[in-house]
Amino acid sequence: MIAINRRMTWLLLVVLLATTGRAQEFEYQGLWYRQLSETTAEVAVQQNHQWTLEGDIVIPRYVEDEGKQLQVTGIGNNAFMYTKIASFTLDRVVDFGVGVFSGCRQLKRVSLPEGMTTLPDNTFYGCRQLTDIQLPSTLTQVDLAAFADCQALTSIDIPAGVTVVGASAFYHCFSLEHVTMGDQVKVWDDYCFYECSSLKDIHIPQQLEQVGMNCFANCTSLKRLDFPATMTKIGMGAFQGCTALQEVTFGDGVESIPDNCFSDCVSLKTFRMPSAVKSVKFRAFTGCGIESITLPEGIQSIESAAFNCPHLGEVVLKNPKMPIEWPNGVSSDAFSKPVQFFATLHVPEGCRAYYRAQAVWQNFEYMVEDNVSGKEYCELKIMATGISTVKLNDEVVNALLQPTWVEIEKGQPLKLTVLLDEGSTVHGATRYVASVRVNGEERLPLMEVDDKQYELTLDAVSEDLDIVVDIPWRSYAVTISQGSGGSIYVIPASKTRMDVKVTAADGSQIEKIEDYSSFWKTAEPREHDGRTGQMQFSATTADDHTLTIKYQKQ
Repeated sequence: MIAINRRMTWLLLVVLLATTGRAQEFEYQGLWYRQLSETTAEVAVQQNHQWTLEGDIVIPRYVEDEGKQLQVTGIGNNAFMYTKIASFTLDRVVDFGVGVFSGCRQLKRVSLPEGMTTLPDNTFYGCRQLTDIQLPSTLTQVDLAAFADCQALTSIDIPAGVTVVGASAFYHCFSLEHVTMGDQVKVWDDYCFYECSSLKDIHIPQQLEQVGMNCFANCTSLKRLDFPATMTKIGMGAFQGCTALQEVTFGDGVESIPDNCFSDCVSLKTFRMPSAVKSVKFRAFTGCGIESITLPEGIQSIESAAFNCPHLGEVVLKNPKMPIEWPNGVSSDAFSKPVQFFATLHVPEGCRAYYRAQAVWQNFEYMVEDNVSGKEYCELKIMATGISTVKLNDEVVNALLQPTWVEIEKGQPLKLTVLLDEGSTVHGATRYVASVRVNGEERLPLMEVDDKQYELTLDAVSEDLDIVVDIPWRSYAVTISQGSGGSIYVIPASKTRMDVKVTAADGSQIEKIEDYSSFWKTAEPREHDGRTGQMQFSATTADDHTLTIKYQKQ
């Protein structure tokens, strides 16, 4: 009995809902409407007419239902979707839903009334025969995919008051050739003109600030674009596949060339990099036709495959010392192998030695120093065999066993200073400078200024020099007294031998000495007799050691 009552209740609810639906929607002169209030109605989805409704549609001001007059104040979501209407006329402002004409493949002409401000999402999506569209001058916004897939549309005049053109607004408008709009537009959103393969002429608003991702991708007829100084942001792949593009101009507000920005733009032969650019992203110019590129002084990073350009024959650097530490510097494959082999790398005056020393740039076969002053330079390679700081004419050029290349004007004097770093004296052992070799020939020892500083002075440099400063180490003499112990660090210098002697003071006894090698990543015991321990290290070990010494009170 309870089950029967429940079934009856559900049946009554279904009947009530169905009856209510019929009461809200009604047909008038061949179109379906939905009553909104006691006095208003909107055009509803054309149920049962989607595949048969055709011809020219004019929306009346008033309709009747059961003897009651209702004012038409809106057109509902997807109202004419997939119908076969050929034209549409509206002479007054009404509320517009989304997708009102989506999929109307027979629609050719549309006239929209003055006062209308927004063209909602998908309004004309898939209207593949639409060729004549009259937009009101009061329009301020064109939303998502409003004209997407309008494949017959050849030109459009966007009113001057429009400020935003939404994502995919003209996506796949294959026949679109000409676009005009006012200067108030600040954003062209993602995929805005994606694959508009016939697009040849477009007015670029003078207040444009942003071009979205893939905005003009595969616009294969577009040849020139001149963007205003107001533009600061470019989306990934914005111009990729624009095979006819020959000229693009950006203002100096652009700070990054994004991923795939100009990839496969085979006709783009030249490009002026904005002076504010700090980064060139992944595949930004891959497959591009550029023949020469100048990288501004402020550039900080160039990512992988950024310049895999088959015709790139000249790379000009303006930064005297571009960073090379990845990810904040230049990727090892930022330039393709053919570019590195065939292109000429131009570096600033006095910087050739620096760039020849860097892993990325030294791969260029042809490196030219842009000498604008006419001065002649000598190239110096400087290396110290021990841990120290080396100065050239009072500027630090070398530290921590790493070779450094620098340039000095020919005929100028050279003062080489070696500073023994803080902490160079450990338990009575002092690092010192033995000699200096220039182009393989040993010179007199550096002049000892004090126990921490040594100098070598040359009156005039007239040739390239290879300078090696030998810094051998004296022996360590470590005394372990009561209450002492712990760890000491041992770093053998090049071509030297280091002796470490550990002695226990009266009242103490060595319990254990462990040697941790940074190369082998292991800790090994060292021999001792409780009173002394003798260890020897040489540069051939190519690593440093940590000696941990434990003691016990006798």
